[in-house]
Amino acid sequence: MYSVAEDWNPKQKQLKNIILNEEKFNETIGLIQDLHSMVHSHDVYGRDIPTLEDELWDGLDKKAFVTMPTKKDVTIAWNIWHITRIEDLTVNILIADDFQEFKRQN
Repeated sequence: MYSVAEDWNPKQKQLKNIILNEEKFNETIGLIQDLHSMVHSHDVYGRDIPTLEDELWDGLDKKAFVTMPTKKDVTIAWNIWHITRIEDLTVNILIADDFQEFKRQN
């Protein structure tokens, strides 16, 4: 049975070993895209195997999604929102030199 977690660490190690090697630029880009596809729903990249996001949602109920384990912690919902905001900011402002899709409303 496939485990995305078991696939993740070796790819992270491989990335660490090649990311600064200019001769491995195309391999690095492919590996980054592969790792990126592992953290989104399998539908985003058309993967036919589960992703970390798929594993997160599998069996997650509303109570667990919105519960703060302690006063110092945050909810799974907040973490997903925060990760989405960081990716939006990184991709749109730093990579695409464009505007964020989601802005925090004060």
